[in-house]
Amino acid sequence: MFNGNLLRGKIVEMGMTQKMVAKFIGITQSSWCSKMKAGTFFRREIEQIMLALNLDISDAIRIFFAPNHQKLEQTVDCNIISNRIPVYEEGASVPSAQPILIRRDDP
Repeated sequence: MFNGNLLRGKIVEMGMTQKMVAKFIGITQSSWCSKMKAGTFFRREIEQIMLALNLDISDAIRIFFAPNHQKLEQTVDCNIISNRIPVYEEGASVPSAQPILIRRDDP
């Protein structure tokens, strides 16, 4: 769920305008208004907004992604800290929802 009010507040905190942020991320003011109204931004645009407004991952999650941001924030922080990707050996039982690293034998 998108929190436009929080984003507007962060823009003001940084002494910027919405027009300035739109220009920074490379879109027109009209496109910015449409995106703010719909609450839809591309990943690249979110990354650029984070740079422009000096947002950390917690701010970005609260603004762009989660109605229950605390639970998601804990998951993201845990994944960033541990940086673990499960690796399963050939023939092992793999849960279907887990990522799989496929190894290819070099000739």
